[in-house]
Amino acid sequence: MDTPNGSEVNGIESERGIEAQHNDKLTAAGYGVSEATGDKLNEEIARLRAENEALKRKASETKVSENNLTFKVSEKGGVSVYGLGRFPVTLYMSQWERLEKAMPQLRDFIGTNSAVLKVKEKLAEGKTEKEVAAIPPTIRRAVNGGNT
Repeated sequence: MDTPNGSEVNGIESERGIEAQHNDKLTAAGYGVSEATGDKLNEEIARLRAENEALKRKASETKVSENNLTFKVSEKGGVSVYGLGRFPVTLYMSQWERLEKAMPQLRDFIGTNSAVLKVKEKLAEGKTEKEVAAIPPTIRRAVNGGNT
């Protein structure tokens, strides 16, 4: 049932009740809220809610998988890689070039230290044989605890 102020139904405030209370508070504070202004605010609220729902749907459809890396230029001119973890990895171009040149050393380092390296998930889970075969053997061994 409605309460005397008409804003609560079975313990839950109705949308119109919340908006009416908000308008009452604005009016009491000296901000004149006409019915036309209230209607405009209600339209804006509805538009923003629809936009928010669309963004939520889009985000759920494009969840980042381990193979879905994206690249962006940061505000300061670096290259940011998204999708490796919770936060992006950002380096300047010269740093990426140095890292690229050091890849053989990095692979050797991973292979040498595979016994003590920790892995977030097994690399081969959910991959086809062809995809697993494309993974460098040193990384495959490191990820799978020495088993290829």
